[in-house]
Amino acid sequence: MKTHKMRLWEKILNIVLLIVLVIFLVVACRYYALIDITEENSINLTKRNYYYCSESNDIIIECWRKDSIVKINMRQINRDGDITFWKDINTGEEYVFYNTVKEYSENNAGILGSRPSSITTSYDNFSKFMLALNPTVYIGTENYEDKECYHIKIGEQEEYVEKETGLLLNTKYGDNERKLIYSFNNVTDEDIQKPDINEYTLQENNQSLNE
Repeated sequence: MKTHKMRLWEKILNIVLLIVLVIFLVVACRYYALIDITEENSINLTKRNYYYCSESNDIIIECWRKDSIVKINMRQINRDGDITFWKDINTGEEYVFYNTVKEYSENNAGILGSRPSSITTSYDNFSKFMLALNPTVYIGTENYEDKECYHIKIGEQEEYVEKETGLLLNTKYGDNERKLIYSFNNVTDEDIQKPDINEYTLQENNQSLNE
């Protein structure tokens, strides 16, 4: 009878150990995915010649960078808002051009120069581990537009991040969706050319995108 009880406890213990091992492997794979996204993304952040286009439900953002020059255009879909940011990072020269009203201003508030990235790239390693441990967070792999991606769902936010580059390709929050495309090493001097100030009137205060 005692032998039978020992064998039963051994089976229960083995099952528990197997469950713990499976959980550990799943968490480890999820944690590795989050680390991999950050590492691959950081490699691309060092590049100094790139283009990306971000299109959401109501706004299109295009960004060109070549060496120290960054140029960003933001325009609203089905509305009149159209703004171009231009900056020379080396000299600090920076402007905002309001294309609809043909006005410009000098901008000292900083340009929107950072590239889109997964929300997880800003997490430290401990936070990434806690995210990997959270059963309500989905971290898996899936193809998106023929590219192998990490598929992440955190609450209402959902995103696809390309595994090879760590670049964000698609993000959804409720009914809002944002699609992104990228290219590297093909931005020309013409792409980053500063708009002709002579075609604009200097204004004292910045205007909103709605103007």
